[in-house]
Amino acid sequence: MHYVLAAGGAAALGRLWFLPPLIIIVSLVYSASRYESPGRIVRRAFRLCVQIAGFMAVVLGILAWLSAGL
Repeated sequence: MHYVLAAGGAAALGRLWFLPPLIIIVSLVYSASRYESPGRIVRRAFRLCVQIAGFMAVVLGILAWLSAGL
């Protein structure tokens, strides 16, 4: 039983590698649709990347904390 949980955790961790490129692409596309200046697009995309990653980290932490007792 423990092996199944460990394998499932490894599979979930493997899928997390897709998040950084996805966050970067979404941030760049969203910023490019809002601003015209390349410098402003990059600055806003960086800020948006940090905000999205921070929000997702907080949600992941809350879900991990809630599921710790299961």
